[in-house]
Amino acid sequence: MSDQVYAFTITVALGLLAGVFYDFFRVMRRMLRPPRWLLFCLDLAFWLVMTVVVFIVLLASVSGEVRAYVLVGMGLGGCFYVLLFSRAVFRLTYFLVRKTATIISALLGPPVRLARVLCAGSLRLYQLARGAGNKGRAVCQKISAFKSIKRRN
Repeated sequence: MSDQVYAFTITVALGLLAGVFYDFFRVMRRMLRPPRWLLFCLDLAFWLVMTVVVFIVLLASVSGEVRAYVLVGMGLGGCFYVLLFSRAVFRLTYFLVRKTATIISALLGPPVRLARVLCAGSLRLYQLARGAGNKGRAVCQKISAFKSIKRRN
């Protein structure tokens, strides 16, 4: 009996954990706004990963036995999460991800801008050098043509 209570508790916690992961996934989808075809692939990948996690947890905790109370426990955990915690966790996760992105952007902003300026400057120098090379070649050809004309006279 205590093994069944333990397994039921584990599966309820697993349902709650799946809800937390799904809310994080929802936040990432909302922020990144991937195209529909990629969204399908990401949804599929999420559920495949969750299936593997559930399988590993069930294998470790209840020797891989899937009984009715295991499925009920996961369902109840998911329902409890959606009813009690989902809104708060989603908002908190969204806030934290936005603040983290802002901090990373603030930290990486100056080096990225400097790199852009350096790249643009080096590209401009390359274009000038390439253009000068072509112009220089044309000038040299004109000079040698002028010299050959002078020699003939």
